Amino acid sequence: MNEQLLDEQWNIDFSVAKSMRYHAYRRSFWEMLDNWTKCLVVFSGTAVLVSIVGEKTFLAQLFAFVVAFLSAIDVVLGFSSRARTHDSLYKQFCRLQSEISKVTQPTEANIAAWRSSRLEIELEEPTTLDWLERRSAFEEAKSRGVEIRPGWVLKPWQILLSQFAVWPQIKFPVVTKQ
Repeated sequence: MNEQLLDEQWNIDFSVAKSMRYHAYRRSFWEMLDNWTKCLVVFSGTAVLVSIVGEKTFLAQLFAFVVAFLSAIDVVLGFSSRARTHDSLYKQFCRLQSEISKVTQPTEANIAAWRSSRLEIELEEPTTLDWLERRSAFEEAKSRGVEIRPGWVLKPWQILLSQFAVWPQIKFPVVTKQ
């Protein structure tokens, strides 16, 4: 039974570490968009200000459109608030992994508590991006030197697009108790 509990501990730890990677990626993605948007709005806004004082050119009108477009996208998508959401989830998973790593001989109560904590954190998660989830699982397995499941291996173009949309999910076979 002790070996089974250690396996369960390892599985939960792997899942939590994968989630930490996932949310670190999402946090970085939204922070990058937030920073680039701010830089482009400042640059474009300066060009618009110059055009108001000076001559109204096509370039000035283009920059005015860029300012309006980027500002609208930021308001609608909320880059910084999404980055904060993923930062909070990352920290919660870090705390859970810290708790797991302190236990050398897990009990059934430990396993149940960790599962419960993980599910509580997952309740706060926004929609999961399948390719990014698979990418995170692949990287965590590789870092631990364990078997990499074929479904976790992505093509380079899938890795590049893994942050941008909800792509088709992996279809796992249904397991039934016999």
